[in-house]
Amino acid sequence: MRVMENDISIISDSGGRDQNQDFAIAYKGKLGTLLIVCDGAGGYNGGAYASNFVGNSLIQYFRKYDGTVEIKEYLINSIQSVNQQLISQSASDPDLQGMKTTLSMVFLDGSTGIAFHIGDSRIYQIRNGNFVFRSKDHSLVQELLAKREITRKEVLNHPKANVITRAMGAPIKLDIEINDLKFKNGDILLLTTDGIHGVLDDSKILKLVNNGFSLGNINERLLNEAEVEAKKIGILNHDNLTSLLYCKSYSKLPFAIKHKLALFFTIFLLVPAISIFLFRNNINVIPNKQKLNADITVFTQNQYLDCMKMDSIMNIDNIRVIHLHRDSFQWPDPEILINYTIDSISIKDTIVVKRIKVNKK
Repeated sequence: MRVMENDISIISDSGGRDQNQDFAIAYKGKLGTLLIVCDGAGGYNGGAYASNFVGNSLIQYFRKYDGTVEIKEYLINSIQSVNQQLISQSASDPDLQGMKTTLSMVFLDGSTGIAFHIGDSRIYQIRNGNFVFRSKDHSLVQELLAKREITRKEVLNHPKANVITRAMGAPIKLDIEINDLKFKNGDILLLTTDGIHGVLDDSKILKLVNNGFSLGNINERLLNEAEVEAKKIGILNHDNLTSLLYCKSYSKLPFAIKHKLALFFTIFLLVPAISIFLFRNNINVIPNKQKLNADITVFTQNQYLDCMKMDSIMNIDNIRVIHLHRDSFQWPDPEILINYTIDSISIKDTIVVKRIKVNKK
């Protein structure tokens, strides 16, 4: 799952598992914004159901909020109500018996924020390239770490690394950790499940956030790095990976602008050099079937466009990234293909595209 807007990016993947039991959702209403990440557990379908049920139910409660009561009290009562519903469903349905889920939720309204936390999913707040808040994991290894019975290096490979001490759906009194947050313009919120922060330490996560040129780019890199690190340390069935990023004005942050400028100048310098190389080596880059006019040369590893197809287009902070994959592909009838324009810049697998126009032959 990938959701991308100017101020919100969500990415979720099953990792090395057959099923994705993570769930992430964001809702922007008139009375504030609600961000939620859940990591379900229990049974074959129970974990996925629990995380989806809790996330969607809390959004529904929030949509009904009319401002007549204090928001913190309202959301605490909402969490308690959803928790009781989850326990009841678990008891009445054998297929869902024992289902539970973590909850990491943040309410935002201007400069005011409230973090609600249950389990080992995590909430980070980043300001000026540094952490200013990080939730504490409600897990057995965190308790052992706090008692100094294990080291940080021992946490990941501990036999009880997945044991959590608080969860929604557990038949005990629900203990919600609540933190009041203050937000400044440009602050970044990052909510993750342990598929991300369980293999990437905080310094690595912070580095990836600080070196991204968009929220979507950061999320893609977090997912990719987590998968690489999991394989490196020998985790065969890597856990589900979910990350939610929020920043009201990310594109205006100094380091975001710096990285976008670096990308632009890389393209500006790289493309002419490649064009000169292709020209000197007398490589034909224009297919015979179509006349193609482009501001910048279009090229692929095999130098032909007629064996490529456009697979998907995603908008990431107004930069349209075009994924092209090799495949048998027939160009449309020249009489139909009259003025097809792609107005974008993209580098993906040695493909460079800028403002292409394919006109009728």
